[in-house]
Amino acid sequence: SPFLFINITLNANRSSYDSLLIQVQTHGDWSAFVEFMIAAFHAQALKTKSTLFKIMTLHEAFRSEVRDKHQGIYSADLIDHLFMQPITSPVRLGEALGIHYTTASKYLHHLVKGGLLTDKKVGKYHFFANGKLLKLLQSN
Repeated sequence: SPFLFINITLNANRSSYDSLLIQVQTHGDWSAFVEFMIAAFHAQALKTKSTLFKIMTLHEAFRSEVRDKHQGIYSADLIDHLFMQPITSPVRLGEALGIHYTTASKYLHHLVKGGLLTDKKVGKYHFFANGKLLKLLQSN
């Protein structure tokens, strides 16, 4: 899925975008529209780059904490799963790591007790969230 969401920048500058698009349709004035689009892509690329570096920093800190404080469950695949699927379940984690879901559940509960994840039951399902990553993604 795309990580450069240009529509965010376009929606923030909707009136300029619309008026430049009308100029293209009515007068064939492409130069101002193309300049606007290049500037929009550049601005969004800078924001996306910043977000990616924040995610990388958070990933490294998370990995270090699990490795240092939760050695019995540490694996790079575990950390990667929690960043690729910031909301997960024991079944999904078990499938991703090739372990039984009860073992995956123990890992997830261990990380909740360590303050790295939060959990919530929804009906018969139990979900675990990488709250710091979700907060970062929502703020950007």
